[in-house]
Amino acid sequence: MADLYELWANLLEEEFPDRVLSDPAVQFGTDRKQYLGAGLLPEQLVDRNEYTETKVVYKTFPALDGTRYSEPKMQGQQLVGSFRVTLGEVDTASQLTGNDLDVLMRVAERDPAQAVRRLRTWMINMFPVSLAEKAEIQRWQAFVDAQVPIKGMDGNDEVITMPDPVGHRSTVLGGTENEPAGWYASDYDPIQDFMAIRQLASQKGYTIRRIIGDTDITMAIAMNQIMRNRVSGALQISNGEMVSLGGGILSLTQINSYLSSNYGLPPIEEYDTTYNSLAAPGQSFFKERGALCFFATTGRDAEFISGDDSVDYEIIPDTLGYYAIGTAVGQTAPGKVFANQVKTMKPVGIYGQGFQTSFPVVTEPEAIFVLKIAKPTPS
Repeated sequence: MADLYELWANLLEEEFPDRVLSDPAVQFGTDRKQYLGAGLLPEQLVDRNEYTETKVVYKTFPALDGTRYSEPKMQGQQLVGSFRVTLGEVDTASQLTGNDLDVLMRVAERDPAQAVRRLRTWMINMFPVSLAEKAEIQRWQAFVDAQVPIKGMDGNDEVITMPDPVGHRSTVLGGTENEPAGWYASDYDPIQDFMAIRQLASQKGYTIRRIIGDTDITMAIAMNQIMRNRVSGALQISNGEMVSLGGGILSLTQINSYLSSNYGLPPIEEYDTTYNSLAAPGQSFFKERGALCFFATTGRDAEFISGDDSVDYEIIPDTLGYYAIGTAVGQTAPGKVFANQVKTMKPVGIYGQGFQTSFPVVTEPEAIFVLKIAKPTPS
């Protein structure tokens, strides 16, 4: 007859908690629940918890004409900037006690393999996934608002302000339900906002690579009368005025096809993934609703080891920086930490904690453009 505590001890001896905490694939989520921000700010271990990040950008120019014996002319421009990085504390805790513990102990007696699977699932969801979701929340706070709230060393809440280039974040007001404005108005053309961002990016030498929005945004486009007319071509001139011939609500495929074929823009990706929240209604979105985020090419690629044999490498193209993980309290090396305790005195149970010292670091703020599409407010 198997003993639950023995099964748990075996998992610890196999270093299962450490292996799942250090698995880089966790940061990207699963096929059913992807964390899109990790593909833009992937995790990176750093040696210090406070340091100066130096950004170096190399601009490439075409080769010049020369003569057979002349010395080549030095080309390229190196731009160097630096900013201070201070990591914050992130932690989570969970326990198997009371009825949950009793049930699992009975499962261990009749089906040890199933008990191990349940222990593994509890371990993965409560610790590495919990830490990964906190990291994803912070990434999107950095992208959308260039501000990330943390708890300071004194225990008080504070907001870390990140680089926010002028003109890179703007809001299109939605008016009221009686008098809608912006993308919700029948006479407003959303294309002008797409073009303004594309032009700003182009002026700074960037090309838009990804556009990440949500179903609120795509629905606003799909129902916008001018966009429906543009995509369907259903316009008629009557007495000098353009009159719509109707046309149904646009699909995401139609919208993306139009943006691509007419303006060379990448498809809009809908990011509606949520996480469990203590605030009503119990679910919150990683990315703020109505925030349309444009990400440009940067030429900065990141690589990480993947696979069980730790010899396969995967490349993440055009990253905007990294999610820094430093050295947690009481540790001597950077990384995520798992601590546990088995208590035989009441309250009896298996207790676990996961914690890390971390923060999103955006090294390419000029490659981020955000358009907040406000909904009409109640009249």
